[in-house]
Order: sequence, then C-alpha cells, then structure tokens
Amino acid sequence: MTIFFLEAFEYVNQSKTAEYEEMGASIDATVKKTEPGMLVHVQTKVSETETESVYRWLEVYKSYDDLITHINSPELQAHTAAIEENQIMSRPGAVVIYCDWSDEQKEPFSNAQENPVGSFTFSFAPLVNGYFL
Repeated sequence: MTIFFLEAFEYVNQSKTAEYEEMGASIDATVKKTEPGMLVHVQTKVSETETESVYRWLEVYKSYDDLITHINSPELQAHTAAIEENQIMSRPGAVVIYCDWSDEQKEPFSNAQENPVGSFTFSFAPLVNGYFL
C-alpha cells in the first residue's frame, strides 16, 4: 500500500471559531504524539463569511491502516463528539480522499450507513493522472 492524503473540510459557525481552533490545536498535538503513521496534519482556514468559517485539514498517511487507526482513536472520537455536542459545525463536514485504493478498501467510506466519523461525508477524488509512491 502506498502513501495517500485527504482533505477534511469543516464548516464552523462564526461564533464558535475560537473554541474550534482551540480544539483543533489540542487534537493536532495528540495526533502528533500518538499517530506515527500520520506524516502531515495541517489545518488552514479556507474562507470566511459573516456566519461561517471553512477550515481544511490536510492529512498525509503512510498507509490505509494508519487512517483506520486515526478514525478509531478514542481521542478523535471524543473530539468529533465534542464538536457535535457543542454545535460547532454549521453543516456536515466533507472528506475528499486522494488514493489508489481498491474498491474493497473504498467501501467502508462509500457507504453512508457505515460512516466512520460523525456527520462527515466521504468522497474520492476522481484521479485523471498522477501516482503514489
């Protein structure tokens, strides 16, 4: 299996951005300490309006198993639950995965009934050209 990356977009109520950014710093520090298979974990602000800020996490993984470890980590589960409980999001998040996986590997992320992370939707970038090492 090759390395791959994803973009996770989170749509945050403008009144909750400070709280959200603090939560982001906390989960970032935890991931750095506990997930050696996460090669890059970077959060940026993509856009902002009077009511909503859009943030993007860029995540690069060594392997498919490293993503599964991330999704199943108790820390991420708690983080996602806190975001939902505190009504941080203005709408569901979206994850776009860039990979060369088999259909079998994509299946758990393609089935809405088995969504692995809270209220996020998952999709796969339609690759035209490129390669993964």
